[in-house]
Amino acid sequence: AQWLLHEDLDTVEFVEGDFNGDGIGDVAGLTSSGVWLVGLINGTAVESAVWGLWPAGTTWNHVTAGDVDGDGKADIVGQAANGEWWVAISDGASFETRTLGTLPTLAWTQHLFGDFDGNGRLDLASFNQQGAWWVTANIGSSFTSSRWVRVADQATAGWMNFLVGDFNGDGKDDITAQQATGQWWKFLGTTDHFVVEYGNRWATIFSDFHVADFNGDGRDDFAARTTGNSWWINEATLTGRFFARSAGGSWSSAETWTSVVGDFNGDGKADIAGITASAGTWFVQLSDGALFRTRYFGQWLLNDTIFATEV
Repeated sequence: AQWLLHEDLDTVEFVEGDFNGDGIGDVAGLTSSGVWLVGLINGTAVESAVWGLWPAGTTWNHVTAGDVDGDGKADIVGQAANGEWWVAISDGASFETRTLGTLPTLAWTQHLFGDFDGNGRLDLASFNQQGAWWVTANIGSSFTSSRWVRVADQATAGWMNFLVGDFNGDGKDDITAQQATGQWWKFLGTTDHFVVEYGNRWATIFSDFHVADFNGDGRDDFAARTTGNSWWINEATLTGRFFARSAGGSWSSAETWTSVVGDFNGDGKADIAGITASAGTWFVQLSDGALFRTRYFGQWLLNDTIFATEV
């Protein structure tokens, strides 16, 4: 299989999603000329084609795949440099593209996507410097924006490491974020507001965050690496708190790593795979529900251009 090639098709954004609704993850790429290419993966090969157009000659931010219209097929949302939000709605074979308009100018610091009200459609949560969370809820025929909660402002709290996941297992996406002093707070989604709960406290030495269900209990956790490349997990619990523990796995500090998350052995628990920059060597951290077990996972050829997607 080969990605559709053309001298003008320099792809600048990639996203993964099930764009035709067959249950298998596909990959989409946006070129600098605004062309959306979609590579449909059928399990053994990739079939690529042009699916639609967004405006050319602009820089795109917050490009995210998710089900905007609730039909079971992934769509794409992104923000142009002028502040306009655009959507590409999949019908299984092409995109219908249109603008969604702009948000009010409220000194935004974060934009995050998720199904925060649990209606099966992708919403947008936006956080501003004054500490207000606004959610642009997708109600199917239109979008409506309202303030869901207000917390400490950005200058006071130093909010960072914003993550989206279903941390209480109720089918609605939530948000967690860390303050500069190390405290993790959760913003739990409901139908029309966030419920704020304390999570726990970590040192601020972590990076490379991944949200997934690492112990298979139906609640999302998150994993992150220390500066020494040791993996830790912040586990969501029935009590509502996070439980921090060493995951037992570590990678070489002499290497530069790129990591992805997925269930690589099919046991229902998320794992983490990483590739080294120096040799293209893959290692996987297989979760047994309590610890990671490091395994060699293969090698890529460094003179090849590889496009990866979770399937």
